[in-house]
Amino acid sequence: MTPAFEKDDAPVTSSRDIEPDRELFAETVTIARSAGELYAFWRDPNNVALLVGPMASIVPLEDDRVRWTIIGPTGAGATWVSAISEDRPGSTLFWQSEQGGDVESGGRIDFLDGGLRGAVVRVTLAFTLSARSLGRIMTSHLNRQVRAHVRRILRSFKQMMEAHEIATAARHRRLLNNPSQ
Repeated sequence: MTPAFEKDDAPVTSSRDIEPDRELFAETVTIARSAGELYAFWRDPNNVALLVGPMASIVPLEDDRVRWTIIGPTGAGATWVSAISEDRPGSTLFWQSEQGGDVESGGRIDFLDGGLRGAVVRVTLAFTLSARSLGRIMTSHLNRQVRAHVRRILRSFKQMMEAHEIATAARHRRLLNNPSQ
């Protein structure tokens, strides 16, 4: 038996002792807005769709359900439907994917008061790919990609809420290729 002082007491998303059944991680960002404002923006799936970028689409369905489609770097896609399983207005949303999709996922997003700095937004995500989507062999590589995509979404969220736009170099590339625009 492991003595209590040797046990890893880290959060489940970074513990070395706990091996969850699904890939699990958390990402956090501080945004200079109130937790309530951030919650209200995120609660509308059409707003989240603005943040996910061209590699994903979000289609709102009825009853707090959303159809997600993600296109991977090889062009292979994965689709699933997730539903809000618990809503704590102004503070936390929990979701879980429905059976039959290419991805089994669940998670939460917390909007916490950060004092003078605004609010802390923390996304905790657990997921498993079905055999028909990309398979377990690529899961460790895909986990890094999903984690990076969540970071990009949070960075876009921060930009949208603080600057009211998402910074991109796309316009500058067009100007370089065709200066008359």
